[in-house]
Amino acid sequence: MLTLTRAFSKSVLLLKSAISFPVYEPVPQDDIEGSHASKSSDPPRRGRVYCLLCLALGCIAGAIIASCSIARSRHRRHYNPVGLYQDINSFPIVSNSKPESRAIVTSLYTDEYALSVATLGQTLSSHNIIERRLVMYLPGRLSSRSLCIVAAAGWEPVPVARIPAPHHGEGITPRFMETYAKLNMWGFDKMGIDVLLYLDGDTLVRNRFDELWDLPYSFAAVPDVYGGEPSFTISLNSGVLLVRPSSAVMEDMLSKLETTSFPRIEGDQAFLNTYFAPQTLCLPYIYNGNLAIKLVAPDSDVWASIKNELRIVHYTSTVIKPFWYLSDGVEWSRNWNQSIHKLMEGEKGELREEMQWWSDAWDDLMEQHFTSLDACS
Repeated sequence: MLTLTRAFSKSVLLLKSAISFPVYEPVPQDDIEGSHASKSSDPPRRGRVYCLLCLALGCIAGAIIASCSIARSRHRRHYNPVGLYQDINSFPIVSNSKPESRAIVTSLYTDEYALSVATLGQTLSSHNIIERRLVMYLPGRLSSRSLCIVAAAGWEPVPVARIPAPHHGEGITPRFMETYAKLNMWGFDKMGIDVLLYLDGDTLVRNRFDELWDLPYSFAAVPDVYGGEPSFTISLNSGVLLVRPSSAVMEDMLSKLETTSFPRIEGDQAFLNTYFAPQTLCLPYIYNGNLAIKLVAPDSDVWASIKNELRIVHYTSTVIKPFWYLSDGVEWSRNWNQSIHKLMEGEKGELREEMQWWSDAWDDLMEQHFTSLDACS
């Protein structure tokens, strides 16, 4: 618009100069005759006016064209694709996995954990988590009663091969001797599973975790917390793992199990820390609420700040495991209420609330599945 204004002003000046005449002054008499001679060499004034008029109109036209071009250019810079939205792209913004290709996976190596795995399954049901539930077990290591218990709680038992601890188990904590079987879940891509969430049998679900399924990473875990020093570490805890299964990865891990250097005392957890060290996506504590957090930092607000947002709580070896009160020596199917509430009577102090969570989940399990569980005895 500024360009157009300037061009128009200039054109007006040209027009004025073309049609204006000088102020009349008398011509000396002796110059009249000479003027007739000069008229033959000067162009007529009318021709001059036409020339200047054409020039002025050309300037105006050029300015108009330039202004229109600038306006179109500005319009292109402020193009609004949403305002002119066209539904021409049907591809998703995020590559979502389908519910039927997802799975919740746990493991059961001894009969001692059967009731705990069943209670975990009840918390999945309580939060309407519909993904497939798979429990890995070693054939010949579990009683038929234990397999019946987990199946009654909605788990699908999946037999897996035993993976021997490296170096014949030398230096390993005895309770981790069989846990290398966990590596079998990387082969679950052959079962049509694109992504799985592994949960240890001593965990409970406190809230839904839908946001995890579409994370674009092949391996994710939560940093571990220990009872001693240092308490908070950058190493992962293998009790909760987000995994995109791959048989190729599984074969690679097995080929390197004997040759990789790692602290064998911690079993499969130490190996996974070493194998995925530069590739692990670290998740917040709300996805693996290790109760050690509350025990090692009782005067801080760490636990209080995450408690209400916990997706998964983990009753690690740092604390007493609630299901230890449900040993084979207790006739749990007929005295289940009395058995589990022994824990509440004996547990005082800072973990009473968290133990009550487990007690409530157990109560729900008995209310929903008492008959089918009792039939497993």
